[in-house]
Parts: sequence; structure tokens; C-alpha cells
Amino acid sequence: MSQALKKLELEFTKIEFYDNYLISTIQEDQKVDASMVDDLIKIAVDFYGDKKFVYISKRENLYNVDPSIYVSKLKKFDRLIGIAVVSTMLPSINSAKFERNFATNFPYEIFLNMDEATKWADELITEQRIKNT
Repeated sequence: MSQALKKLELEFTKIEFYDNYLISTIQEDQKVDASMVDDLIKIAVDFYGDKKFVYISKRENLYNVDPSIYVSKLKKFDRLIGIAVVSTMLPSINSAKFERNFATNFPYEIFLNMDEATKWADELITEQRIKNT
């Protein structure tokens, strides 16, 4: 994995930006809701512009995600072409498996390590570019 192009720290998460993906580490005991997702979308648009990207959730802390955001917010956000969840904690993996049921308009994968997730993200971006040429 290369060095982050930009880093941000918000009240509820730390974000690292790379060429093809961003990595978000949500803080412990948060409830990720629509307003947080709105903030993340605005920040991603500010950084990536019209460029497609993958969101990688580095779940090293326990927190909850309102699964309705996948339908209400992310379904309409066409720059996001995939979500990867990286965790070795069983509760986080189980939550991610449940959330995947709501993420029906883009690939959503679960990984045990960051290298696999970033490789997958880069492959998704490459496939998208090939498809659009």
C-alpha cells in the first residue's frame, strides 16, 4: 500500500485518501447514520471530484451502522463503486455480513487484512476504467 495522499480527522472517523480508495476508521461506539454519511460523501466529492473510488472501512473499533444508509444515501452516489470492510473481529464481520444485504447496487466485500482489500479496490477501479473505454 502506498502512502496516503491526504489525511483527515473528523469527530467520528479518521480518513486516509489514496488514488483509488479511501480508508475510514470509525471511532468506538459510534452509530453511523445519514448525517455522517452526508459528511463523508461531501469530503469524498471534494477530494475525488467526478472520479470513481472505493470506500474501505477499517473496522478496528466496534460501532453500529444504520443499514438504511445503503439504500437512502449510497444507492444514489454513483462515484462509489464498491465497499470493502476489513476486520478480524467477529462482531464486526457479522455486522458487515448483515449490512451487505442492503448494499445491492455495488460490490461489497469483507476482508481480514488491508492488503487484500486495497488490491480488490485497485482491481475494481481498473475494471471500471476498462468497461468505460
